[in-house]
Amino acid sequence: MKAVGKLRVLVLAMLQKKKPASACFYNKQSKWVQTKKIRTLKQETLKRIKNCTPFKMQRGVWTLALVSVCVAAIQQDDLNYIGENLDVKISVHNDLRKTDLAKHRFGLTLKNTGSKTIRSDSWAIYFCSFFAIEPGNLVSPAGYVLPNYNVKFNHIDGCLFSMAPTSDFMDIPANGSRFVEFFGQWWAVARTDVPPNWYVAAPSLTPVNIKSTATGKKFVTEFKTVDQWKRYLVDQYNPFTAQDRFRRYKVRNFNTHIKLVIPTPKEIDVTSEKFINIKDKNVVCTQDAIQGCLLLKEKLGLSYTINNDVAQIQKQNGIRVWMNSSLGINQGLYHLYTDSTKETVTVIGQSPVAIYHGIQSLLSLVSGSPDNDSVPDVRIEDEPRFEHRGMHVDVSRNFRAKEDLLRLMEAMSMYKMNKLHLHLTDDEGWRLEIPGIPELTEIGSKRCHDPDETKCLVPQLGSGGDQTTSGSGFFTVADFQEILDEASKCFIDVIPEVDIPGHSRAAIKSMEARYKKYATSNQTRANQYRLVDPDDTSEYQSVQMFDDNAINPCIETTYAFVEKVILEIKKMYEGHQTLKFFHFGGDEVPELALVNSTKCQQFTRDNPYYNTTHKLKEYFVLRVSNITNSLGLDLAGWEDGLLQEGGVPFERTVLPNSAVYGNAWQNIWEWGAGRRAYDLANSGYKVVLSHATHLFFDQPQEPDPEEPGLYWATRFTDAMKAFHFLPDRLYDNIAEKRSGERLTKSEACGENMEKCPPLVNKSNIIGLQGQAWGETFMTSEIFDSMVFPRILSLAERAWHKASWEEMEQPGRGVAALEDWESFANTVGHKEFKRLRQLGINYRIAPPGAIVENGYLRVNTEFPGHSVQYSRDDGATWFDIPHEWFLRDKHPFLLRTCLLDETRCSRTIKFYPDEPAPKSEQRLVDYISENVETRYEVISNLINEWQNFSARISLYNKGERDLSYGNWEIYFNSIRLIQPNDYPYPSGYLLPECNMTVHHVSGSLFKLTPTDYFRLNQKRGLSCTIICKYWQSAITDSMPNWYVAADAMRPKNLTFTEGEDLNYVASFVRREQYIRYPTDGWKPFTAEERFDRNQAMLVSGMPEKRIIPTPVENLLQSQSVTIDSSWVIVNLTDYISEIQLISDLLTIQVAAAKPTSKYIEIITDNSMTVLNNQETQDEAYIISINPTNIAITVRKPCGVFYAYQSLRSLLNTNKALPVGDIKDQPRFQYRGMHVDVGRNFHTKEEILKILDAMAMYKLNKFHFHLTEDEGWRLEIPGLPELTEVGSKRCHDPMEEECLLPQLGSGSNGCKLGCGFYTVEDYKEILRYANARHIEVIPEIDMPGHCRAGIKAMEARYRKYMNYGNETAALEFLLTDFGDQTQYLSVQMFTDNAINICMDSSKVFIRYIIRAIKKMHADIQPLKVYHFGGDEIAGAWKDSPECQTFVANSALKDVGELKKYFAHLMTQLTNDEALVVAAWGDGLKEGLTPFNRSEFPGQRDVIAYNWENVWEWGQGDKAYKLANAGYKVVLGHATHLYFDHPYEPDPEERGFYWATRFTDTRKVFGYVPSDIYKNADIAGNGQPLTQDQICTNNGTCLQLERPENIIGMQGHIWTETVRTTDQLQEMVFPRLIALAERAWHRSAWEDEENKSQRVAQTNEEWTSFAKSLVNKELDRLEKMGIKYNIPKPGGRLNNLKVEVNTALPGLNIQYTEKGRSNWRDVTSDTKILPGTDIELRTTSKSGRVRSFGRTPVTLRSPLLTSASNRKYHGKPT
Repeated sequence: MKAVGKLRVLVLAMLQKKKPASACFYNKQSKWVQTKKIRTLKQETLKRIKNCTPFKMQRGVWTLALVSVCVAAIQQDDLNYIGENLDVKISVHNDLRKTDLAKHRFGLTLKNTGSKTIRSDSWAIYFCSFFAIEPGNLVSPAGYVLPNYNVKFNHIDGCLFSMAPTSDFMDIPANGSRFVEFFGQWWAVARTDVPPNWYVAAPSLTPVNIKSTATGKKFVTEFKTVDQWKRYLVDQYNPFTAQDRFRRYKVRNFNTHIKLVIPTPKEIDVTSEKFINIKDKNVVCTQDAIQGCLLLKEKLGLSYTINNDVAQIQKQNGIRVWMNSSLGINQGLYHLYTDSTKETVTVIGQSPVAIYHGIQSLLSLVSGSPDNDSVPDVRIEDEPRFEHRGMHVDVSRNFRAKEDLLRLMEAMSMYKMNKLHLHLTDDEGWRLEIPGIPELTEIGSKRCHDPDETKCLVPQLGSGGDQTTSGSGFFTVADFQEILDEASKCFIDVIPEVDIPGHSRAAIKSMEARYKKYATSNQTRANQYRLVDPDDTSEYQSVQMFDDNAINPCIETTYAFVEKVILEIKKMYEGHQTLKFFHFGGDEVPELALVNSTKCQQFTRDNPYYNTTHKLKEYFVLRVSNITNSLGLDLAGWEDGLLQEGGVPFERTVLPNSAVYGNAWQNIWEWGAGRRAYDLANSGYKVVLSHATHLFFDQPQEPDPEEPGLYWATRFTDAMKAFHFLPDRLYDNIAEKRSGERLTKSEACGENMEKCPPLVNKSNIIGLQGQAWGETFMTSEIFDSMVFPRILSLAERAWHKASWEEMEQPGRGVAALEDWESFANTVGHKEFKRLRQLGINYRIAPPGAIVENGYLRVNTEFPGHSVQYSRDDGATWFDIPHEWFLRDKHPFLLRTCLLDETRCSRTIKFYPDEPAPKSEQRLVDYISENVETRYEVISNLINEWQNFSARISLYNKGERDLSYGNWEIYFNSIRLIQPNDYPYPSGYLLPECNMTVHHVSGSLFKLTPTDYFRLNQKRGLSCTIICKYWQSAITDSMPNWYVAADAMRPKNLTFTEGEDLNYVASFVRREQYIRYPTDGWKPFTAEERFDRNQAMLVSGMPEKRIIPTPVENLLQSQSVTIDSSWVIVNLTDYISEIQLISDLLTIQVAAAKPTSKYIEIITDNSMTVLNNQETQDEAYIISINPTNIAITVRKPCGVFYAYQSLRSLLNTNKALPVGDIKDQPRFQYRGMHVDVGRNFHTKEEILKILDAMAMYKLNKFHFHLTEDEGWRLEIPGLPELTEVGSKRCHDPMEEECLLPQLGSGSNGCKLGCGFYTVEDYKEILRYANARHIEVIPEIDMPGHCRAGIKAMEARYRKYMNYGNETAALEFLLTDFGDQTQYLSVQMFTDNAINICMDSSKVFIRYIIRAIKKMHADIQPLKVYHFGGDEIAGAWKDSPECQTFVANSALKDVGELKKYFAHLMTQLTNDEALVVAAWGDGLKEGLTPFNRSEFPGQRDVIAYNWENVWEWGQGDKAYKLANAGYKVVLGHATHLYFDHPYEPDPEERGFYWATRFTDTRKVFGYVPSDIYKNADIAGNGQPLTQDQICTNNGTCLQLERPENIIGMQGHIWTETVRTTDQLQEMVFPRLIALAERAWHRSAWEDEENKSQRVAQTNEEWTSFAKSLVNKELDRLEKMGIKYNIPKPGGRLNNLKVEVNTALPGLNIQYTEKGRSNWRDVTSDTKILPGTDIELRTTSKSGRVRSFGRTPVTLRSPLLTSASNRKYHGKPT
């Protein structure tokens, strides 16, 4: 048995023991350890052991103190299994919209593809990320446990991170998977941003690379969406479409090379059309030209002879080669002549290297000849533009084998490049053997899983857990010298770079390993080359996330190391190549390095000049300069290695070297560093232009996630971009930011070029260099494809200065493109063949393609390749036909191939219809700010009552043309658009404006442009839409239209913002404001309003003293003043109410009753006022006498209502009238319903409504807490309900919020968002309870529950991601297999919970219990309202329901609604609650469900709202009551306060039930006989008896009147978004509601309608006077805004006569167009022909009537005769 097996057996045996035990174990240090007595297991340890053992554990067991059982449990076979069978898939998204902090989101799926379980154990997965993982969280060395996913992240160093399962991590069964979502800093927009070769490791075991992540495996999922490939909101770049490529590649294919030589010679002339065959030509050359002749022999097989007599050579035929140093001063100058007549080829060079270049040109001519054996008649005189024509290769990040460099140098020499800059060291690797310091390569050249780094460096950049990848390797001295030898043959100088003092981790770790090796045996050797201060506690992080990569410049051993390395490298060069200068790197030294180094602190005390990291770097550079100078070398470094703080170069004269070279690389123009090249040159440094924007060949070659490379400097650099680089006009390269946004020279440099100094010392710009940093270069193939063909463009610019470079725009651009065309043809038709001959796998770019006039056109980046297509997903490929007329628009695959098909590009998908251009944030912002939107109803009369037409107009007021793109304009419409064509899954085309309208969800629609869309600046366009039913009100339109584009932050269209709805045109024409041809309603004129007001007001009526009206009011004219001498007698049963009266009257509470001046409360349980047992507990009698006041009640609520009556009676002098009041409410249920689901209203708004309800003795607050559009109550344990369900924003997937509805806009949650916390809700309960108001919570279901559904779907996805399927399914409300198609009244297709699922039942029960718990200690819950209304045909095609019905007693799915009503009754009964629902939730069609079939004996309350008489609904209340339900009257025709006050388009509110409901109408409601409320139909016409009574004119009689328990007003908030709007819609109608709910007036029993109306008007007048003279003022003092009616008016012989529905309000007027408002008096007259505007104001003047269109009176122009009779003056 293996040792680990013995361990497990022993542990398991010990676990059964009842007492402590001890044992010995062999630990990993191979020492026997006697354990201490075994301790009792902690819960965490128990979990870990349980995961490691196959049988059940028992409590109270014991474990080993010093041995981790789970560590022992995992074996090498387990790791091997994970490496072989764990399929890793990772997706990346950049959270562009969510936050200003740039982060990207990883979605990691770990799938077990094998047959064994992967257990939670001590293994960890190691991986690399270029950016910090969990920034802000992963800050501790102890790591960060990711909540819910049960994995722990650690940052190891650099890009290496680990992810380990915690003890709670769920095992991954065979074929099972786990998902982990975590964040990285900044962005990741390319596949290579996620390095390969993840590996799994465990203590003491051999790490194993995870096979699915190996180099070349596509374990990173496709980047398909904008938020995957854009880095930030203003990122202009998108992956090229085939059409983009076609336009970019668009060069003519000449089918041959155009340039004879690349790089282009300075002068070249073809002297004839003849060619000279040189196959058999002799070559004769001078000795100093031998390298060129050897090249001819190697390449063409030509033999040569040496002859140093130039005169003799000139006489010979064949190929003549000699050197002539007097040819010119440029050592690269050569001449090449051919003479077809003499059959001679002559090459003359100023130097051996010049000759070599001349031979390369000759070889190029041969390669381009028709037979590859001849050269044309040509004359070339050529010299290089720059002395330095270099290529930098980073071999440290990923090692490049010697063969890669040899191949590269051969190509470099072919294109006359002469400098190979080898980046030999970096944090991630040391790549050159240094004799005497073997640790540098023994450790520093290797990467593997070695946490102690005694054998190798930890893995980086995807090198994996072992040494088998490109992460490991080095050049021996012999290797390096071979490279030098080959370089010398090619006249290439090799520049060695050892990057110091930053980027030196490999060296540091190697020297620390050396220190440890010798620390105990040889302290001198141990410290000899040590590079760090062991006491340095500095905390820093480099750009590449290392915290230990800076050499310490304050210790002498550092310089011993540097000198040793330079000296050994110099020795390597001896006899192979002359080492001219040493490159020390010097870049990116971390800012905070060294600050806590004791050595540096001592050094800076002694040398105070060097008191910062920057200054210490300067000191380091000086020391290195001295070392190199002493060795006869010049110095080179990256630009930032030669700069002080502030970017100022070090004083050049301080450095003793004869020359110091700087590679200028950082030219991101918007960062302000682009000037550095000229700053260095002007300061005396030799500068090599190495600019990142054009010359970094590790950057991608397209802005495509599939293209390898990093992109920190520019999103892409292809060969054409490098070709267009302007070395001599550096600032003319300024064109764009790295975002792709255009950048002008003045923006980057300042208006006067103050930020961009001119180049003074031009001779100090010595050349160009391309850079190939190796972070993503995992293979030779990748290396080749990243360098080639871009290096050819580099060679062209470094050697040849094109004439177009000196031209100005636009001519320069035209000429440059012509030159590029020639260059591209030459590369494609000739140079690629030459590269293939060298074995170079250059990049083959995907093709371009476009459809023009129906024909497919294709091209390639470089002509000379073929383009192939596949229609079977790549199984078979065919060449594109020459003329291909595309008859269908289905996408297919394309690729570019070599003509022999041995290599091809990556495959792309071609869409014949070009995809919409991807929009970026600035376009979204532009549309938001500059597109003015207009909406106008054209006519409601186009199809009887079924449809109306409207016009949407867009006007572009900005300076930018708008065209087709993926932007969309979202808006809300309460009417279905294009209903006759619905559904339209692909949208409905609006041809007038070339836009498509789509239904998104609910009221949300969107307009998308088609490819023909154009909206040019200062132009407009319009679309006509057809909508369902009608629109006769401005507020049917919603504010806050918004524009959105994939992954961008949506923005509201500015012109549609605000509650004025100014974007909606006024309704002035009849066809706009009437709904259908028979509609009799139109906006009231001032005259019509005057007549209406006059008709319903009766003069001489007194105002009411108390509202609601008491049963008996026997008050006298005498009054009693309550002063401080009065008291109220305390009574413990009524403490709260007594305190209210005490506070009201400012009197003391007395323990005993005095002889007079007291108020006492008398309890009389036999007291009654009305013969109504249901409300007798609320009755009260007040007897007011001059010496005392008695209040007689049964219960505290009676005292409270008496208090409210006293409030109403008390005047400003604190006097009360003497007399008696007897009072009792008619209904036990006097309610107000407030919908906060549609639009949220705050706790403070609710409390004010409760205050008003209490003041008017309303006692039931129906709290509509949930809707399709929002869930408004926190439910502990289900946070998603409010985290997701309470918010509305533009989130198409609804992961974090619901989609915008009802004008809530795009983001910011200014409207439509919000919820009540548990504490908020409890505060509302306490507030209501103190005012004797019962809160009835409504959670609307099964319909109207979309907010809850979507929240639970979000919960489902979350817990599925966590790997917890049980939790995911626990409260799920959705059957994902349900194919039912329905459309709710509010146009939702997914708003009904699936009532057939057990999880839905679990959810409902959980909600009920949670709300019941909230009520428990405050106001115990009595009634639970489940909504139940407007179920829109759900569940028909639900598999869950089909199964449920089949296994139940239900007949079919149609009975599920009744089942649900029964279910809700049962669930509420279980909680001892009364259930309530809307009436339509308790019936099928017109027939109520059989009440006797319901479970339980408790009441079921039906809220009846449906009473539109002409729809046959008027008697539903009686049907429900007769069926045994307790009924609350909530008739929409009279009690829906979301309906307008007038039939005017400018009045807020819906009007589906009735065209308007003003306060008078509410006041006149007759709850005692619902048929008396049937007066007019919705169209304004009188109702017929058949309409009122649907049984052939016979009315259903109320058989069980005791079941009518009360009435309720409703405010639905679809159009109610603000506090003011809510209050204006509710008040003063709520007061009229209270009057009818409390008081039964005598006129209700009058059967004669005309007499009843007359009597109602009398009482209305008293009521209205009371409103004006007292109640409205009370509301104002409470901070409640109310609706004030518009005035009526008429002219009587130019005299202005006015009135209002509420007599006593002030009415003012002003001349039209002016704001000179004055009160209308009885003497007010106006001049003939004058228009005046009228408004109503409250007595305080603070509240005014409003409207977009003012109330206007117009006086007629008088005739001359009548004018003579007019003698009055206007007032």
